[in-house]
Amino acid sequence: MEFVSIDSWSIYSDKEKYGYEKLFTEMKSKNTKKFNTQVQIQRSKNVDRNSNNTNEWIENLSGTEVPEYVNEIPKLGPEFAAPLKEGRKSLPIPDIITNVDSYIR
Repeated sequence: MEFVSIDSWSIYSDKEKYGYEKLFTEMKSKNTKKFNTQVQIQRSKNVDRNSNNTNEWIENLSGTEVPEYVNEIPKLGPEFAAPLKEGRKSLPIPDIITNVDSYIR
């Protein structure tokens, strides 16, 4: 059985420590860049969502004046959804279309 001298062990340990610190610093830098990129993307989405130009969101083909609160709903983005009533698993799409159609006429 061979033993390693204290000096050799210290040199080896320092090299390993330096290698891991370098790797950690590189990974931290990459992850920080990714995070900052995602923050910028989210901020740009929020700026777009808060845009006052509602013509980008809704095109009114009916000639009926659309209230401002209705124009705000599409600005909430694709992940926004109205809550479903208890016990319902999906929206009654045919009923909604019928109600909207009858209201427009």
